[in-house]
Amino acid sequence: DYPAQTSSTVLSALAAITQHSQRWLSGDYTANNLEFEILLSEIAKGDGGALLQALTKQESHLADANTLLTKKISSGPLCTKQFRDSAADILPDLGRRYHELLPAVSKLEESLSAGISEKYEYWRRERNNTFTVAMKAPKNHVDRLKETLESCGGFGNLT
Repeated sequence: DYPAQTSSTVLSALAAITQHSQRWLSGDYTANNLEFEILLSEIAKGDGGALLQALTKQESHLADANTLLTKKISSGPLCTKQFRDSAADILPDLGRRYHELLPAVSKLEESLSAGISEKYEYWRRERNNTFTVAMKAPKNHVDRLKETLESCGGFGNLT
């Protein structure tokens, strides 16, 4: 159900907070605390954590599938009818949302970089590493599928 959890509201809130932070860092300290709290609550209700969780889950399932493919290769060639699991439909949704959310978050983090604590910076690096690995999982899986289907002459020769 991950794609149903997305909204443009979190992107708008991130953009507004980034604008506020740039203004504050330029010396204009005027603020509407209620508006700022509402923006923060929109981000808190956002889907960044759900996106990371969905990508991590996808990576885990694809790693399991790759393990099964490795076992299949060792027992002989694989040449059957083409199969597409409905779970594959989430791949473009996850990629699209990653490319919408992460630039907005990164822009805000960059504007606040001078005040970011060492602990937050460590967490940010870990988060970014997790996203990087998770975003590579579909390509790694496709590469593994191609290798598995070499004995069939590739994807085009499935019967």
